[in-house]
Amino acid sequence: MNIYETDNPVFVGVPYDEIQSGDVSTVLKILQGFLQNRSAVVNGRARVSLFFEGYDDDPREVFDIPEIRRYAKALDEAFPYLFYFATLGQHGGNTLKVLALCLCRVVKVSDGSKPETNDYAQFLFSHITALNELCDRFQLGDAIKLQVTNEAVAHLVPDRNSM
Repeated sequence: MNIYETDNPVFVGVPYDEIQSGDVSTVLKILQGFLQNRSAVVNGRARVSLFFEGYDDDPREVFDIPEIRRYAKALDEAFPYLFYFATLGQHGGNTLKVLALCLCRVVKVSDGSKPETNDYAQFLFSHITALNELCDRFQLGDAIKLQVTNEAVAHLVPDRNSM
C-alpha cells in the first residue's frame, strides 16, 4: 500500500544537500503524489510533516537559517497547498508555523518570534487562495474550504490577539 492510500502521518525529511542546493524536486515529487486524484487529496488532508535534515546541532531557529528560508520559498512556490496537507498539532504539527516564519519577515517578541504582520497577511491570503483552487479542482466543496481555513488559522494563531 502506498502513502497516498492510507491515513497515516507522512514525515518528509528534506535532505541537507537538497536544502543547500535549493533542489526541491525530491520533496515536490512526494507532495505532488497527493494530487494524483481526488481520493489521494482527500486521504492527504492534514497528514504531511516536513523536517529539515542536518540542522539538529545548529543553535539557530530553523526560520533563521537562510538556506532553509530559500528552500521553503522555492517549495512553496512549486507546491502552495500545505495549508491543506500539513499536519496540525501532534506528529510534527509545526510545519505550517515553520513555513510561515520562513516565508515572512520575522519579528522577535518577548516569548519568541512571530511573522511580520503585513507579510503574514499576504501568507494567509496566498495560501487560502491556493486552498480554494485545490478544493475547486478536486470538488471538495465550500464546507471543506472553510473548515481547513479555520483549522489552519487556529493552529497558526491560537490567540488571534497576539498577531
